[in-house]
Amino acid sequence: MLSGEYTDLTKTLGGKVIKVEQGKSTGINPFELEPDTRENGDKQFLNILDKVAEIRALLATICRNYMGRTLNGTEITEIEVVVNQLYAERRN
Repeated sequence: MLSGEYTDLTKTLGGKVIKVEQGKSTGINPFELEPDTRENGDKQFLNILDKVAEIRALLATICRNYMGRTLNGTEITEIEVVVNQLYAERRN
């Protein structure tokens, strides 16, 4: 794969390019919240529900790929409750 091969596409789709280099610390924080802008473009807000859904999907993917199973209903509920609690604690 060429270096930077998907940089333009990633930026066009609103993504962030993360440069990973040997010997340098790099990280991705799936819990990081970034303000969204409403359709009229003048008011920003934090979309907690979408972020909770993203984290649930990420954990479901990890579970499916590394444990060979899907999350059960109890696990899904616990993820949603805990992640919502974490964000509620950070708001206060």
